[in-house]
Amino acid sequence: MEHPFLPLFLDLSGKACLLVGSGTELLRKGNLLLDGGALLRLVSPQEMVSSWPQPYQERISWIGTTFQPHHLDGVWLVVSTHSSHPINQ
Repeated sequence: MEHPFLPLFLDLSGKACLLVGSGTELLRKGNLLLDGGALLRLVSPQEMVSSWPQPYQERISWIGTTFQPHHLDGVWLVVSTHSSHPINQ
């Protein structure tokens, strides 16, 4: 059975969102979160932070480790770009 998509309409203004991953999918999902006003906590390679324009970078906190369960503390939404990443479980 194929899983249907679940459309969500969320007010992310000023809310902490954790984004875990890398590559183009991280940028795509990160742009959606930042466009929605999120404060982004990013678990990714450091070079990904510089992929966003300076005004966005002010709302990005880079976490310089691999994902740890305590990264979930205080976040409103979690998004992962890895289909097999432990955060998806």
